[in-house]
Amino acid sequence: MTDREPMKLKLTAAPTESNVRDPGYQQDLASVRTALLEAGILHSERRMMYDAPGVEGYAIGQYVIEAATIAGPIVGMVVGAWLKGRAGRKVRLKVGDIEVEASTQAEVDVLVVKALNLKVQLDKGDSAP
Repeated sequence: MTDREPMKLKLTAAPTESNVRDPGYQQDLASVRTALLEAGILHSERRMMYDAPGVEGYAIGQYVIEAATIAGPIVGMVVGAWLKGRAGRKVRLKVGDIEVEASTQAEVDVLVVKALNLKVQLDKGDSAP
């Protein structure tokens, strides 16, 4: 895997969080964004935006993170904190063609490592003569 392989991260609200526009939920997503920025992780965030005066957009919990090899462990910690915010939350991580889902910190830690290791193995296989 190259250091440029992006990691796609999708945070899914718990079933009890019926409105992603809820201020508390948006604050939790803002905490994820802040943690990524403070860690110096290059990323882009998808947001719902409206083309109408006076209507504000909102975060939808989807991120594309550059340099997945380096960012993996930090992302695991950030996402783990988000998961603990409410029972029932889930996260999906995608590196290349590999996609995994987790709902606990322990699952996130294991799945980040497995996804990145598998991607390295697949990349080695692709570059073999």
